[in-house]
Amino acid sequence: MTLEARRRLSGAQHRALCHATTLRIRPCMAQQPIQHLHVFLPMEQHAEWNSWPLLTQLWQTESPPTTWTTRMHKGTFLNAPFDADTSFRLNKWGCTEPYTDQALSHSEWAQLPQLAVLVPLLAFDTNGHRIGYGKGCYDQLLAALPPKTPTIGVALAPPLDAIPDLNPNDQPLSMCCTPTRTYYFH
Repeated sequence: MTLEARRRLSGAQHRALCHATTLRIRPCMAQQPIQHLHVFLPMEQHAEWNSWPLLTQLWQTESPPTTWTTRMHKGTFLNAPFDADTSFRLNKWGCTEPYTDQALSHSEWAQLPQLAVLVPLLAFDTNGHRIGYGKGCYDQLLAALPPKTPTIGVALAPPLDAIPDLNPNDQPLSMCCTPTRTYYFH
């Protein structure tokens, strides 16, 4: 599904796809303990998967993980903690980010225990490669992670056969959840 096709979804269609995808993400997250979860916050203008229902569910559990998301600071992508009480703002790209001075670099965040990352994408292929939005934020984060850290792509459509013209800095996913199936890669 192209970005334009996602944008053309009705509200009900988008909510149904997001809900079905969320139901697939929970079992992926249960495969190992997670203390720190990096989650992208949805960009409504791109009709991305809505992470808020999952976050609300996680924050209501007995031992919720610390949740983190990307925040821009002086042209650099950082990782900022957030929870249900955090205030947010829109950055220059229309991304929601925590209004906080607390943040860690990718290498600092990668030192935390029991990590997992939910990764946004425009498309992915059957080998676990993804097409993002071209800023390199998530490729930088994924490159800093310890081996075997769960990196879970979130897509509202099935994979492509292959993504042409991969960049040497592109980092593959360990799995990807869609409304109808979970794909495992490594």
